[in-house]
Amino acid sequence: GGFVVPEAKSSVSYRTRDEVLVGTDFGEGSLTDSGYPRLAKSWLRGTPMGEAVLVFEGEQADISADQSLYYDRGFWHEFQHRALDFYHTTKWYRRGDPTRSAADGGETFQRIPVPGDAGVGTFK
Repeated sequence: GGFVVPEAKSSVSYRTRDEVLVGTDFGEGSLTDSGYPRLAKSWLRGTPMGEAVLVFEGEQADISADQSLYYDRGFWHEFQHRALDFYHTTKWYRRGDPTRSAADGGETFQRIPVPGDAGVGTFK
């Protein structure tokens, strides 16, 4: 009952014990012009990767796109990233909720109003 991703330029992040957020070569249109993942999908344990549900999507011209969830200082944080080039990234945030699948929606992501070359974090 694990997660096995075929070899490719991929991004895999555990969201919960039974859900990963995966970006990989899902077929035509799933990679950027640079060959990195353009789609982030929610994949549940025990299901075929082909049944993973789209939760975030970048543009074809982006370098890559991904989504991740993590816990820090008593709160869950969920981010989406679009790498526009190697120096600029557009970022979105929502308070994470690991009791719901990423595919179930939940709170709306809000764009983080920072310059594209700025980093973001959740620590003080």
